[in-house]
Amino acid sequence: MKKTIMGLSLFLLGLLGASVAVATPQKVVLVILENTDYDSAISQPFLGKLASSGTLLTNYDGVDHPSEPNYIALVGGSTLGVQGDGTFNLPNKNLADLLEAKGMSWHVYAEDYPGNCFKGSSSGKYARKHNPLISFTNISKNSARCANITNETGFLDSFKNGTLPAYSMYVPNLDNDGHDTGVSYADNWMSNTFASIINDTTAMKDTLLIVTFDEDEGSGRVYTVLYGPDVKSGTQLSTKYDHISILATIENLFQLGNLGQSDTTESPITGFLK
Repeated sequence: MKKTIMGLSLFLLGLLGASVAVATPQKVVLVILENTDYDSAISQPFLGKLASSGTLLTNYDGVDHPSEPNYIALVGGSTLGVQGDGTFNLPNKNLADLLEAKGMSWHVYAEDYPGNCFKGSSSGKYARKHNPLISFTNISKNSARCANITNETGFLDSFKNGTLPAYSMYVPNLDNDGHDTGVSYADNWMSNTFASIINDTTAMKDTLLIVTFDEDEGSGRVYTVLYGPDVKSGTQLSTKYDHISILATIENLFQLGNLGQSDTTESPITGFLK
């Protein structure tokens, strides 16, 4: 009798057009590592485990070489004419503009960043080329907006107590991202930094963690994983995606609109939410 009633209920729901709600994360944390091809990254202990626990994109590419155009695309909707690594001052709109227009908060945590709207190309292990939002003049010339770019101090505490902004970009320094040290070093840093957090259900509540690499070392593919309580576990997606797909996904999740660049035609990542 119970099975009959349940079956009838599901049938009636179908007739009424009812559907099961898809989970929607309220916060996104993007971590970007450096210069590693897919096979090297997936073979690392922590990154491999993270991939098996979340949704792995098996056909994901960077958009250009070397580093900086890839970072710009993640927040600008295209490379915006940036070629090579250097100091660029871009007049274009960016992801921070879309977020603020919707009343949503953002923050860049760049390890070893000196603060005070520092515009130099480097400081210790900090590299401006890996901190894309400082390259947009509507941020770099606005001290209040620049204040959203800091070093890593406070990131872990904010993550653990649930006070991260809607969008966080975490930029490891040149050692921790593997640029100067290699992927094994970066994997060990990821484990030491994130292992305890991703197993903390309170910290991860409503949070989508995205881990990617800026570019590969020749194969084309780069490792990219989406992880969180709202993300399907042990899933692999073979659809072709790239860095602008991440931006399009954030725009779609938060209903931000777009920047009028390649993000207008790029499809957001789908099939990863429960």
